[in-house]
Amino acid sequence: MKKHSLLLILSSGIILSACSQMPSECQKAWDNMEKLAIESGIPKDAVKAQKDNFVLQIKNMSKEEAIQSCNMQNSFLEWYAVFNNRVF
Repeated sequence: MKKHSLLLILSSGIILSACSQMPSECQKAWDNMEKLAIESGIPKDAVKAQKDNFVLQIKNMSKEEAIQSCNMQNSFLEWYAVFNNRVF
């Protein structure tokens, strides 16, 4: 399960984007990914490194692209939570 969760978090970071400030949709996506990672037992230093990666990727895309990607990610995370009996 840890490998699956880490893979989910890593792939999520690759998909996401935005401008200089993180849109609220992306903050929500990150909060959900962070909660999932912590619940899965992923070390805090790995989570922090992934957040740095996530923020960097967001800054490299337009705000519109970031919001669209983060909304997709949030939908997937919500589905994943329901499928695995978790609540975000």
